[in-house]
Order: sequence, then structure tokens, then C-alpha cells
Amino acid sequence: MALRTSMRSTCVTCKSGTLPHRDVTLFLGNHCESEVSTGALHLGKHRRPGTSFFNTSTTIASAGVSPVFLPQSRSGGTVKGKPTAKPTRFPLTRTALHCWREHEGSHEAGRPHAPQNAWRLKPRELPTAFFARRQSRCVKGSEARVNQYGPPGELIPGAAMASAESDPVRHWITTEGGATQITRIWPIGGGCINDASRYDTDVGPFFVKINRNEGPSMFAAEQAGLEAMHNTGTIRVPRPYKVGPLPRRGSYIIMEYIQFGASNRSQAVLGEQLAEMHLKGSTDRGFGFHMDNTIGSTPQHNPWTKDWVEFFRVHRLGFQLSLAQQQYNDQDIYVKGQRLLEKLPEIFSGVHVQPVLLHGDLWSGNISADVDGNPVILDPACYYGHSEAEFGMSWCASFSPSFYNAYFKVIPKQPGFETRVELYKLYHYLNHYNLFGSGYRSSCMSIIKQFV
Repeated sequence: MALRTSMRSTCVTCKSGTLPHRDVTLFLGNHCESEVSTGALHLGKHRRPGTSFFNTSTTIASAGVSPVFLPQSRSGGTVKGKPTAKPTRFPLTRTALHCWREHEGSHEAGRPHAPQNAWRLKPRELPTAFFARRQSRCVKGSEARVNQYGPPGELIPGAAMASAESDPVRHWITTEGGATQITRIWPIGGGCINDASRYDTDVGPFFVKINRNEGPSMFAAEQAGLEAMHNTGTIRVPRPYKVGPLPRRGSYIIMEYIQFGASNRSQAVLGEQLAEMHLKGSTDRGFGFHMDNTIGSTPQHNPWTKDWVEFFRVHRLGFQLSLAQQQYNDQDIYVKGQRLLEKLPEIFSGVHVQPVLLHGDLWSGNISADVDGNPVILDPACYYGHSEAEFGMSWCASFSPSFYNAYFKVIPKQPGFETRVELYKLYHYLNHYNLFGSGYRSSCMSIIKQFV
């Protein structure tokens, strides 16, 4: 998932330096950027393309946000008699952009939402929930090391933690997790659906996500996908350890904590390992997955189906087209989309399709590298499908020629690849249209018109 945003400015924190990788930035591909200027958004001079940050010195006061709301903020005087924070740099992350919904800021299970054209809002129009909760850091040199899900915020001493008897997360860590004590809990901001934390223990850190409203099914689907990818032994993913319910309401997932390295990673290694995962992650059950999951917050149904064209027609494109009709009464895109669905057997005629394990949502924000430079992929929406479907989010992945060359050395490129990838992009464009509104409609129609 990704939003279209790109600003041009300089870093007001250090005037130079390199912005850290994924944990504090919004990644965008070269083909999903639109120039925006709000006056409240700034970028580092030496940044990853497509990253964006709030300069919150004025925005905090205008939005009525207490300094306590923002990790590590400090009192900086008053505006109209009210205390404000000193100028602080906070990232406009992918999650922050998606965390605000127009209807009273409500959220649905899975992933957060954003209002249409949210990135065009002026500073005083930005809702409180719109702010990212992770403080930025400008890091110089190739020795920069960034934590998996961003720099920690407020430190919670062990004395303030809940007892193991009332806290299933603490109980698991200090029993099955092998720890004898939890020394610190670091809240990790950036999420508005889940609360994320790093638990420091005497046997090393754990990464924990907690959802206060939803049951374990959402985290169980994430666990299933991570386990399936891990079991191929090909590419690194965070290992899930435990999913369970909270005592009153909600759920949690405990995972391996991976410390990320610098942003540079080998695209060739990523391409090779991804292809190896596709080959080793095969099944004879057909196309689908043993449980449903989500793509963003959209349900993704994965019933086992023997025929790929049928699976893709009904449970991918057909489902998204129906959502567009229901949400927007968009008869034009629905009718033309149905004509496209009728042509799928012809388009896939003569194409060899083997069911392979897919990550399912492979864009730049879900790709990183550990401290040794090994590729790491995160936040999957796994199912078994056509290997080419993995490139449906390539418009926001910035894959290099070396990535494709390495991938196709393992899985040879079939004739018509470029044409079929447009169909796989259409699935994700339709999903963005259904989640975030009309800004993605033209991209959907452009692809549909190529075929009908």
C-alpha cells in the first residue's frame, strides 16, 4: 500500500545527512509520485526519493496537539496562552497518512485509512490523528544503524509494567520466550491501528504488536504468512513467536526483533532470493491459501482453486470491481471491468502458471535489510498464485534492472510478461481506489482500456 506524495525541500534538522531507512520514511516508487506543496512538509537534502516529513513547530499548535502526544517532545512556550512543543521533526509515514478516516476518525480492522487527497491538506486542516508518532533522525555515514520499526519513544521502566499474571505478553516472554526479566519496554510509534513496542529482556529484544479492538484472527493471518515464507529458508522475515487474545478485549503478536541496517541493499540478492522463495514455496493444492487475510484493510479471500484464471477473475479483480460498484456506484469501471474479465482466458492462453508462495504486498515500505545487508521482507498478504503477480506493486517498489535480471535467472521470463503485469497492477490500483478514493480511478481505467 502507498500514497502519492513527493515534496522538495531541505532538512531543517541538520541541513545535510542521510535520512534513515523504512522505519521513519514513506517509500514511494518513481511512478506514484505527485508534486505537492503544503508548507508544512519538508524533506532531507540527502534523502531517499519519496520520503516526507512534518515540520511540526507550527502544526502542533494549530492542531491543538499536546506535547505529551508526541514522543520526546519538549515544552516550547505558548501560542494564544497554550503550551506548545519546540520545533520537532516527525516523519509523515505511510501509516500516519493512512490513519485518519473522515468519519469521526474511525478505524477498521487490518490497516488504517486516509481521507481522499489527505496529502493536500493545509497545516491547520490536519487532524490530530494524522501526525506520525515517531521522531526522525538524520544519520550520517554508512555506519548508521536503524531499529526495525523506528526509534523508540518514551522509556517505560520495568517497575511500571503489568505483572505477568495479568499480561499474557509478559507471561509468554518470561516463560516460553526464555527471559527471566523484562528490563525495558520501548513504545514504537507510527501505528494507529496497532500499538507497537520493543521489549528488552536479558535474552534479547522482542517486537510486540497489540490491537485493543480486534481478535487474534488478523494477527493469525500475519503469522501464517510469515511462517510460510520463513519455512522456505530463502529470504529473511521476522519470525512470529506467539499470537493470542488479551484478557478483556483485543489481541497481540510477539515477533522476532530485527535491527535494520543502512538503507542500501543489494537488489540482485533480493531478486534472487525472492525467486527462490517462489520456487520452494510451491503447493499441489492449487491457488489460494489455508486462510483468508487482508490487503491493506480490504478482505482478501483465498479459497483453494485449481484454475489460476478462475481464482484471479473471481477473488482478485472481480472482488475489487464489485467493491468499487458498491462503494461508488461506479458502473463505468464495473461494466468495462467485466468485459476485461471475459478476456482473461484469452490473455493467459498458453501461459504456464505454477502456484508459488507470494508475499502479496511487495512494495518498498515492506522491504528492508538487516545489519549484515541481507534482504528482509515484512507485512505480507500471502497466498499461492502466479509468480508474476508478485510484481503488482512494482509501481511503488523501485525494483532496479539488477533485481529483475537476478530474478529471471532463477525463474525465466515468459513471453507477454509486461502485458500480464499490467493486470496484476490493476488489482492493487483497484484496491487503492476502494480504500483511498478517486485519485486512483484514472490509473484503473487506463489499464482496463488497454484490454477492452
